Amino acid sequence: MADTIRLPWVYDYLVTVGQTYGGNLSNVPTQAKKKKVQLIEFLTYQEGEEDSNIWAIISDKTNTIPVRFSATALSEYRRHQRRWP
Repeated sequence: MADTIRLPWVYDYLVTVGQTYGGNLSNVPTQAKKKKVQLIEFLTYQEGEEDSNIWAIISDKTNTIPVRFSATALSEYRRHQRRWP
C-alpha cells in the first residue's frame, strides 16, 4: 500500500457526505486539499476511444470501495496526458 496515504479517510468522508448532501456526491463542493487513495484493481476497461465508464476498486489502507470513472473524467484525463511528453 502506498506510504503516502497516512490515515484512513474514506469512511468518514462518505458518512459526512451522506449526512450533509444526502449521499449525492455531485453536490459536494471540490476541496482545496486533495486526498489520496490507492487504486487496487480495475473491474472494467475502456475499449477504444468510445465514451464509456471504467469501474475500479480503491483503498485508503483500511476501507475498500468501488468507484466509477465517468466518460467525462476519462476524457479530461486523456486531455491532460497529451500535455506531457
